[in-house]
Amino acid sequence: MNNRQLTRAYSIKEVSQILNTPNGTIRQWEKDLNGLLKIPRTQQGARYYTENEIKILNKVKEMREQNVPKGMIRSLLEKYLNQESEPDSESFETNIQPLPEQPIQPVPHNELQPSNLESLQQAMELFKQDLLNEIKHEIKHEMKLSKNDIIDDMKNEISHSSLVTVKEISKSIQRSNDKRKAEVQEISNAIVRASEKTSETFGTLSYDILKGSESTYERIAKRINATAKMTERDNQKLLENVSKKVDEARDEMKSVSQFFDVQQDYLIDSINELKQSQEEIQKREEIFQEMISSYREVAAAKKQQKKWWKPWS
Repeated sequence: MNNRQLTRAYSIKEVSQILNTPNGTIRQWEKDLNGLLKIPRTQQGARYYTENEIKILNKVKEMREQNVPKGMIRSLLEKYLNQESEPDSESFETNIQPLPEQPIQPVPHNELQPSNLESLQQAMELFKQDLLNEIKHEIKHEMKLSKNDIIDDMKNEISHSSLVTVKEISKSIQRSNDKRKAEVQEISNAIVRASEKTSETFGTLSYDILKGSESTYERIAKRINATAKMTERDNQKLLENVSKKVDEARDEMKSVSQFFDVQQDYLIDSINELKQSQEEIQKREEIFQEMISSYREVAAAKKQQKKWWKPWS
């Protein structure tokens, strides 16, 4: 009886009223914190909440109101739970034996007082106001992110002309490397097959040696020599192919490097030509402005001369 007075079990409806939070939101928090926030159950499977779970949910609510990301909430809660040696819910489960025939009953509608209805309406208004504030904050945050994205796109567009060449060369190098890897793998497989074939041949020959006679031994020796020579020729061909492929890869890498140098020089020359063109355009603009100014001065001087001679004409 004393344990029931020390630790009380709450239904989700009571927790919703305590936290001023809808039931669906509380269940969503439980899903987000799956594995960390463990809701105890009775022997019949009914869910209940203790002061410990309510305290954790209240912390989650405060962090969500401050727009703390879900991942950060989970990591903070994990650190918080690791600091506790024994969760309250376990002590409650060992000490409390819920009554099997008296499950938690919801409050009937006819017992709601007017003051409770007013409190519920006020809670709903506060929830709507908090929701609107959160939506406004999210909209401002998204607008700020969109502005940053536009600036980043402009920067990327400016550097795109030089990056395209580098990307194409990188792709070419990657394709060449993949091709070389496939060829080396094929050669390695051929070597393995040749070795397996040689091993099988030697195994067969060893068996024949044990069962054969002197003539059979000589014939086997000849076969061994022929097999060894054939294997040596195969290995020689494989080595020649490997050397050839390596030389081709080296030449191709060299040509790619030269192509990259040419493209880089071309890019630098293009930038220098662009700068020279801008300087030339600026000089022509200055000359043009000077011509316009001199033309205006000459026109103004002619106009004054005409006015000066007009009274004598």
